[in-house]
Amino acid sequence: MADANYTGSMVSEFIIVGFPGLQDRESKAILFAVFLTTYFYMALPSIERFNLLLMAYDRYVAICHPLHYPAKMTVKFTLQLLVVCWLGGFLSPILDFSVTLTKQFCGPNRVLQCFCDYAGVLRLACGDVLSISYFSLFVVLSLLLIPLFFIVLSYVKIIQSVLCISSSAGRAKAFSTCSSHLLVISVFFLTSAGVYISYRIPGTSVDMRVMGSVIQNVFPALMNPIIYCLRTKEIRDNLVKSLKRIQIFPVSK
Repeated sequence: MADANYTGSMVSEFIIVGFPGLQDRESKAILFAVFLTTYFYMALPSIERFNLLLMAYDRYVAICHPLHYPAKMTVKFTLQLLVVCWLGGFLSPILDFSVTLTKQFCGPNRVLQCFCDYAGVLRLACGDVLSISYFSLFVVLSLLLIPLFFIVLSYVKIIQSVLCISSSAGRAKAFSTCSSHLLVISVFFLTSAGVYISYRIPGTSVDMRVMGSVIQNVFPALMNPIIYCLRTKEIRDNLVKSLKRIQIFPVSK
């Protein structure tokens, strides 16, 4: 009976609620300034997945075919791969959005999210959206698992090649080359998997789910420069000196 009250007029706009517990004017202004992204919310994580796959392929060629690396990974070929990654990332959400737009919206228009998340919009559609929801889940999992599969395949080949190196110093150097990339991959994919799992845990509050989406987009990007910078010995040494200078680390006498 409640749905029947909404069938008299069609909905043409949606209101993104964000954090239900932060609805005062000041909080809304801050959150709006920080989270003013519609389409980038879906496109940029896809680009990140493709870039991580590209980096895995780069390490595969460098370690498994070192003599062919200059000929294969030319600047022109690398730029072409980067363009493909960005185009794939920006085109991948179009399929989900086009399917969502085929539905009619004649009810509530408050989206419980900080981003213009198509899944949050889809839940407000009239009629049965179960099949579209499963289709969207299939697309998301494909964009998550297919790059991960090829990344794992690349590293299986890399590990096989590294184990064939006779000297322990050579093996250590090869593994050191891949360590930062593996750490970035772990942070990105584990965070994404944790958020997807949390969505399906009953009793999880709306605020926690919204915060999970924020962490999924912010945390990996925040950790990337830290992980890559700390691989450089000069940066590590300068960081330790700075921490000793402000007496976080005791200075040995």
